[in-house]
Parts: sequence; structure tokens; C-alpha cells
Amino acid sequence: MLVSDINDMKKYLPSIMMKTADSTVINDAIYAADSWLRSFITGQEAYDAALKAVEEDGLRTVMSRAVALTAFLSVMADLDLALTDAGFSVIQDNQMVPASRARVEKLEKSLRLRRLETLSELVSRLRQDALWRLTPQARWCCRSLAATVEEMRSFIPGVVLPDWETFSAMQERMCTAQMYNLPSWVPLSFILEITGKYTAAELNAQEEAVAGMLARSAGAFAAGGDGSTWAVKARAFIKANPDSFPGFSDPLGEVPQNNESSIVNML
Repeated sequence: MLVSDINDMKKYLPSIMMKTADSTVINDAIYAADSWLRSFITGQEAYDAALKAVEEDGLRTVMSRAVALTAFLSVMADLDLALTDAGFSVIQDNQMVPASRARVEKLEKSLRLRRLETLSELVSRLRQDALWRLTPQARWCCRSLAATVEEMRSFIPGVVLPDWETFSAMQERMCTAQMYNLPSWVPLSFILEITGKYTAAELNAQEEAVAGMLARSAGAFAAGGDGSTWAVKARAFIKANPDSFPGFSDPLGEVPQNNESSIVNML
């Protein structure tokens, strides 16, 4: 595995001290986190390639950090933590005073944010791998037109993303908007084509511009707002550049400039 045991895990959580007495619960969490990462993010081939890489390899380090953070957060609620001069320590006896709830919550919040940023960095790195882009994991991670935290923040101004679960839920809402809201202006077949090229990193400059407009529209709907302005802009851009989109067929005719109805808003 990428993170073999509790001692290996410590390298990626330098502010938290853990002793081998905790190895059973921690090692079980490491195994579950490793399995989750391989199943939903990396896929088997990218995972195996990372295992063969040297320890200093950037991709392997990011993967290992993701496993360590996921594992620790999954059992954090069951651990007694104490605040020491060196950081937090897992309590082994009655000689240490547990850290206050506020301090533990602050630690958990920072770890969840770091896990979000780590997983986003991992997806960004994996997208550079042509073989990974063909995997089911790539299609899942790129199901919306915002596969990373940086992209989502740029497409949805002011969005609050405290952890991976919130980010993933927003991706799901964007995907829903792409499937059910945006076809009021752009045919679903075209949206699916753009999303597929986005996943495969095959967008040309014109297509990338349209993808950005569609992502902003979907993001607005996903956040509970009205994304029609960006959808109208995307449709107008496509129709103004027919040579760049020869496969685009417009069965919609004239559509209203604003459409505040949204299936996302009804969720």
C-alpha cells in the first residue's frame, strides 16, 4: 500500500503524534482509505505506477498524503487528543489532559481543508496522464465541468468549499444542471460532447471558451441562482462561430433570454 502503517502515516501528519498502541484502529483506517482512493480517484493502473515510483516522486507523495488524511479523519472522532508543545497527541493514558472541543474542531477543520486541497491537486496531476483520462475514475472526477477546487472557485464566485464532500456534492449539482438546465439553450448531445472532450483534455481554444461559459452557467444553477445569462452567451458564441462547431445542430429555435426555472433549485 502507499501508506504501509502508522509509522509511515506520521510523515504526512507531522503535527499529530501517534504511538504504536493505536496501530489496529489506524491500520484498518489506512486500508479503507487506500481502497477508497484507488476505487474512486486513481484507478488501479495509476495506483500501481505510484507504488513503483521512488518515494520522492510528486504524484506518489500526493497520493500518500491523501490516504493519510482520509484515514485519520475517518477515526478522529474515536480518538482522544491532547494538545502538546509539538502539536496534538493521541492520548494513551490518564496523565494527559484532553484538548478542548474547540481546538479539536479547529484541527479537524484544517485537516478537512487540507484533504480537499490534496485530492484536488491529485486530480489535477492525474489529468496530465493520457491513460488515466480513459478510466471510469476520470469520468467520475470530471463529471462536471469543474474537476478541481480551483476551477470550481473560478466558475462559482464566493462558493464555500470546506471539505471534499462539499466539493463533490457541488460537482453533482453542476452535473445535474448540465443535464437538465443547460439543454434549454444548448442541446444535451453537444454538452455531453464538450464534457467528454473536457475529460479527455481534447478541447481546442474555441471549445474551451464554450466549456467555461457552460461551467459558469451550471455553477450558477448549482449554487441556487440563475445561470441563464452564461447559457445564452454560450449559445450565441457557438452560433457566431459555426466553422468551429461543425457538429452543432440547433433544434431549439429561439429561446428566452432568461429562464429562472431550475431542477437544481427544486432539490
